Amino acid sequence: MAVPLGVGSFLTLGDPHLLARLLVAVTPVAAGISCHRALRRLGARPGPSVLGAISYALSAVVLWSSSEGRVSVAVLLASLPWLAARLAAAFAPGEARRPLPWMVGTGLVLAV
Repeated sequence: MAVPLGVGSFLTLGDPHLLARLLVAVTPVAAGISCHRALRRLGARPGPSVLGAISYALSAVVLWSSSEGRVSVAVLLASLPWLAARLAAAFAPGEARRPLPWMVGTGLVLAV
């Protein structure tokens, strides 16, 4: 987590307030992209997955976290669709091929 924040700080010329504003402003976009990828991974067609991603990105909770400037909630909302897709894949029949990488990857996302 330190490397992306360090690069972001470098790009914003060391202004932490500008970096925080950019992180909060990117929240709906990151949430929408994450939702689209999760829906595609779950087998949705491109059209419905785009509509679902737009609906998620413009939902009240995502826009509230962006308007309030809550970075921690923004990170949770951006990672929530990914986590839901991982959990759905874990409990799908016949999908438990490699449980250790799944546990490590999901644990790291939950730790962030």
